[in-house]
Amino acid sequence: MKEKQRSYYDKSETSKKTGSPGKILIFVSVAVSAIVIYSCSKNKFYDPSIGDPLKVAIAAIVPSNLADSVFLDPVVSVTFKADVDPAVVASSSITVKSGTSLVNGTMSFSDTTASFMTESDLAPETDYTATVKTDQQVTSGNSAVNEYSWKFRTGKKHRISSLAVVSVSPSNNSTSVIISTPVIITFNQELSSAMMSSISVMLKRGNANVAGAVTFTGKTIIFQPGVNLTAGTLYAGTVLIATNAGQENGDKGSGTSHAWSFTTAGSAPDVTAPLISSVVPTNNATSVGTGTNTTVTFSEAMNPSTITSSTFTLKQGSNSIPGTVIYSGVKATFTPTAPLASNTLYTGTISTGAKDVAGNALTIPYVWNFTTATSVDVTPPTVLSVVPATASSSASTSTKATVTFSEAMNPSTLSTATFTLKQGTVAVSGTVAYSGTTATFTPSAALKGNTVYTGAITTGAKDVAGNALGSSYSWTFTTAAAADVTPPAVLAITPAANATSVAVNSKATVTFSEVMDASTISNSTFTLKQGSASVSGSVAYSGTTATFTPSSALVGNTFYTCTLTTGAKDVSGNALSANYSWSFTTAVPSDVTPPNVTSVTPANSTTSVALNSIITAVFSEAMNPAMMNTSTFTVKQGTTIVAGAVTYAGTTATFTPSSALAGNTLYNCTISTGVKDIAGNAMASAYSWSFTTVAPVPSGKSFAADIVPILNLCNTCHTHPWTPSTTASTFYASLLSGGYVNPTTPTSGKIYVKLNGGHPSGTTVSAAQVTTILTWITEGSKNN
Repeated sequence: MKEKQRSYYDKSETSKKTGSPGKILIFVSVAVSAIVIYSCSKNKFYDPSIGDPLKVAIAAIVPSNLADSVFLDPVVSVTFKADVDPAVVASSSITVKSGTSLVNGTMSFSDTTASFMTESDLAPETDYTATVKTDQQVTSGNSAVNEYSWKFRTGKKHRISSLAVVSVSPSNNSTSVIISTPVIITFNQELSSAMMSSISVMLKRGNANVAGAVTFTGKTIIFQPGVNLTAGTLYAGTVLIATNAGQENGDKGSGTSHAWSFTTAGSAPDVTAPLISSVVPTNNATSVGTGTNTTVTFSEAMNPSTITSSTFTLKQGSNSIPGTVIYSGVKATFTPTAPLASNTLYTGTISTGAKDVAGNALTIPYVWNFTTATSVDVTPPTVLSVVPATASSSASTSTKATVTFSEAMNPSTLSTATFTLKQGTVAVSGTVAYSGTTATFTPSAALKGNTVYTGAITTGAKDVAGNALGSSYSWTFTTAAAADVTPPAVLAITPAANATSVAVNSKATVTFSEVMDASTISNSTFTLKQGSASVSGSVAYSGTTATFTPSSALVGNTFYTCTLTTGAKDVSGNALSANYSWSFTTAVPSDVTPPNVTSVTPANSTTSVALNSIITAVFSEAMNPAMMNTSTFTVKQGTTIVAGAVTYAGTTATFTPSSALAGNTLYNCTISTGVKDIAGNAMASAYSWSFTTVAPVPSGKSFAADIVPILNLCNTCHTHPWTPSTTASTFYASLLSGGYVNPTTPTSGKIYVKLNGGHPSGTTVSAAQVTTILTWITEGSKNN
């Protein structure tokens, strides 16, 4: 650096090369300075290597003379000595030039310092000259113009790259904050207009941004909300500093952020709608035990009177499953009256009739699916691990006893009757909760120090298939003499910090240094955001790991941020010492092709369609089954919606009408753009087609006149087991003896079963003739 400065110095300070004449000039400079200070005669521009009359009154300049690699958005300032007349400071002006080009900017003054801030960035790696001028009043009343100039050279960086938040007001986690208070952020250096373009200040109440005005002065930004804040409400502040310009290596760089929160004084009504935190069985789960109870965990306490069999339903297709609903804590459990059918798709629904204790309803119905196992689960569950560990000797007196099972358990079988904690023979009072595969016993009061306790799980604990533990399980632990006051820490995370190409179906996980209080691990303390938008999802906790599962696939090639707040606490009540955040970027999505409908039945514009037909649509790729319903697959007669049920398998969606279609009627079918493939791509446009049903056949069909001629046509394709005859009574006797017709239960006859199942598939027998035979059978299969 010294050699570099010397080269620049030698270029601009030619008098230095002359030896003794340079010394004479220095002597003259001192002499002239003395004349200016004491007699205030007018001074000219002086080269900085020679000295200047005004310089004896200057304490410091920024940037320093001949400074190199100066920030592109500098604050050019001059600090005068304390004994300089304040009027001199206030009257001073600073100019910056590149060659003869003047740089635009604004002046500001503070005590003995005058500052010049540029309106826009300076050019990188460029020489600049700064000049300060003052008007000094002398005793005679005459004025003298005094000026001092110095030089510097810019680098590539901005001051924004080293900008950091020093303090915020209100401070983090502060409470009882006055509702009219402004938000004040103090930084580690002076701010400029150019720097402000890279700084964003946000204040949020939940997901809603608070409107307000931002001003800055010196090192401080002030955010003044447009209206008073809401009393008794948690607010979250965020300062984003974008450092994506002026980096030495030319890359995009990365932004920094500072987040904190505070709560206003007073209390506010609860207007937040409840959410579904988790469901068991999980959405799209397979191989679910037929003895499973369906449970839903809410994000907050609900009004029990709104959690009933009318708001919590389980269906197989359009058929409701009978059962009972029980609500306790924040959990609702649906217990079927009888075991579920094996290898069957079931749909659980929580309607908007479910409300929290403040009367807030779910914003939309919550729907999920699961499929039962093909075979019955007969394997008994086992205990995988316990906390505190067996024979541990320093458990916290505020600890909770937890048991993790080898599989999902029936929550209704885990209670204080099957999960106990004792000191000797004395039972410890407490409550039992269950989530994931972990049961937790929470004592009503702190345990005694330095005392042996015994936890036990009886064989009354059963898995979701109804299998009990093979034998009772018990363990002992000893409490510590002193309370646990060590805050928990984050040991590991997934995806890793700053990871790229993360799968869009990934879950975010956090592993803690110790067992946490599961009730403090929720959507309010563990969040995932894309920018400022929160990602919908559910939070589960097991062992020492918390998992955030997004409700749907993440967006590809997108930057996400996970945050764990200090609301997360260990079982001793110790909170994280600070919020923990990390970010990752999802992979570029491989599938961006929208799906389309490749074929439908009945085909478009088909006529004489059977009245018992089902309607199908085949897609070009596998679709998301959750999107297939009567809202996205509709059948209409005019403007009237046809009632029915929608199912999906393979690449085919099927609409089954609830009753027979009307005869000689035009029906319109539509697949909306609400359907999506498994990568989340929607159809480019809705797909519609229509068909017309066969004309209804009049009743009162005759076997001899109407049916015999049609059945004889069947033998034109292949030989049938019955004996055809032109004599009606002989033909009827042959059909009757072979079970092809049954006058007692007409719809059980073989011909009815075949025709109703879609046979024949050829054109020898028309749809109208099939309807004629079916009508004759349903009229009693008479020999008439």
